[in-house]
Amino acid sequence: MQHSKTLLETSRLRIREFTLDDVDDLLEINSDPRVLKYIDPTRTTSREKEIEEVGRIRQEYIDTPGLGVWAVDEKSSGAFSGLILLRTLYDTGEYEIGFRTTPPNWGRGFATESVRAVLAHGFNTIEAPVIVGLTMPGNIASQRVLLKAGLRHMGQRTLPECADIWPVLEHFRLERGDYLKSAPRGD
Repeated sequence: MQHSKTLLETSRLRIREFTLDDVDDLLEINSDPRVLKYIDPTRTTSREKEIEEVGRIRQEYIDTPGLGVWAVDEKSSGAFSGLILLRTLYDTGEYEIGFRTTPPNWGRGFATESVRAVLAHGFNTIEAPVIVGLTMPGNIASQRVLLKAGLRHMGQRTLPECADIWPVLEHFRLERGDYLKSAPRGD
């Protein structure tokens, strides 16, 4: 069993680095048509592809400290409940937040809780100037998560780098200054 470094914890969730021990969980979430419906319904995967993906993710931890894709576990059970990411968005100067939750955990607030934690990390630790969330137009549940977490809907957006899969995306945005004005204080 590989050691997995914890990035963040919330009252119910542990957000941690992926290891090769997570390959089966990644394979399950990344092959579930309910999850892929608004990500890429044509996506196919295999155990070998997920092993390669974990290798890329782990290299990202080295290449871009504080950014990456992390596993989200329910603290009480230790069960894998999804993933969350914070990455630079191509060459836009923006950071992107994204998430996937396992279907048994839909509606439990885990996505919103993990997004809020990673937004705090992005603005307070990374000092990102802006964080965006992008969804397919029909993905109302993910749009609600982004709104609950404090991002604002900016309309639709096209990214040439991924227009073949997502010709138009719903664009959500939160600037660091706005986050800092509204973020809960620890005092």
